[in-house]
Amino acid sequence: MITTIRKLAQGDDLNIVSSLIYETDKYILPSLFEDDKARAMRVLPYMIKSNTPYNENNIYVGLVDDRIVGIVIACRSPIKVDVGAFFSAFESAGEMVDETLERALKEYFFPLESEGNGYYVSSICIDEACRGQGIGSELLDGA
Repeated sequence: MITTIRKLAQGDDLNIVSSLIYETDKYILPSLFEDDKARAMRVLPYMIKSNTPYNENNIYVGLVDDRIVGIVIACRSPIKVDVGAFFSAFESAGEMVDETLERALKEYFFPLESEGNGYYVSSICIDEACRGQGIGSELLDGA
């Protein structure tokens, strides 16, 4: 079904990628952005461009007919959390850094620093219209 699996590239639509990232985790991302998808859509492109686990170097995309239909985010572990990168992403998006970010860092991201050596898959999401067709498996196999 997928015609291409590759790393995120310059010129890819970060709005599509950000939307898929937001949909990947019903716990941490809605909590991080206070269930405000519009806020997430403002911040996530900056997180993609900075030294967060959501960094563009960690994102693989699956394309069908040159349209991004899925993402997987995988990085080497343990992960060193760059608190400044998270703060900078929020500030660059014009969003206040508040206790929700601090809580997410403490409860979710900092524990990743003690993971063993290997790879950490933080996110995988397939566009709802394309689910159930094996695209997720293809993405994981190709990433």
